[in-house]
Amino acid sequence: RMAEEYLWFIFLWSIIATHAGPTGMHNFNVLDIRKFYRTRHPIWCLQTTERMPYTCKVDVTRMTTHKYVIFDRLYYWHVAKVNNTLEGVFEMTQPGDKKATHPDTMMVHFPKIMFTETEQVQYESTDGNCGVFLVSSISGKKHHELRVRNVSVHHVDRKCLEYFHMMVRKTRQLYKVLYNDTCQRIIPRK
Repeated sequence: RMAEEYLWFIFLWSIIATHAGPTGMHNFNVLDIRKFYRTRHPIWCLQTTERMPYTCKVDVTRMTTHKYVIFDRLYYWHVAKVNNTLEGVFEMTQPGDKKATHPDTMMVHFPKIMFTETEQVQYESTDGNCGVFLVSSISGKKHHELRVRNVSVHHVDRKCLEYFHMMVRKTRQLYKVLYNDTCQRIIPRK
């Protein structure tokens, strides 16, 4: 009887341990970039490790299907407003992985033009309003972004923020804050 209980303990412990993230925190959420982008709320990049002179980066979805998302990515480059319409094709990072059931990555490109980068959700808050993304450009450069839906721009999920800062330390990169309250003006009013 005791041996049986011990085996059950080992079995349950192994399941819990395999779901622990690099911080030791348990993320039982299924990472699903499609679900993250299936929203009418603007998705802000609050913080990034990318070293570029832009601010107020936001994605505004136009249409999300099972296979792709069409969205406008707006930001200020120095002082100029930029608005690019992009397409993100959803994929799983491990296509042959039988455990993966939802796409965690999107291949981003201008419509009818080759891919420019991949964006992979690495952490998502339980309410689905915050995510940490690894962005890999075709040149091979990689950076992390902390993205939130507009509804939580002033109340960022603590664990999501901690995960972003843990990745910053782990990759030994500096980060910068892209968002401030004046950024809301970049979104066109309908």
